[in-house]
Amino acid sequence: MSSRDDSVESSEAWTSLTADVAAKSHQGHIRENNEDHYLIVRFGRSLETVETNLDLPLRRKTYELTGYGMFVADGMGG
Repeated sequence: MSSRDDSVESSEAWTSLTADVAAKSHQGHIRENNEDHYLIVRFGRSLETVETNLDLPLRRKTYELTGYGMFVADGMGG
């Protein structure tokens, strides 16, 4: 048996964060080519109730969770 309280709404357990993301790189002062690489991704999962006979308090119409990942590979520039 779990001691976790499943009655807590998702909005109470999670807070929303808004952030601006951007990326820029430069080859440096020595190299002629840029060896830097970056990747910014958005990933998520969602659920939408199409039809159910559950009472309203027992279900949510939609559920969406989104995350972001940022990766950098620094080249050998000077």
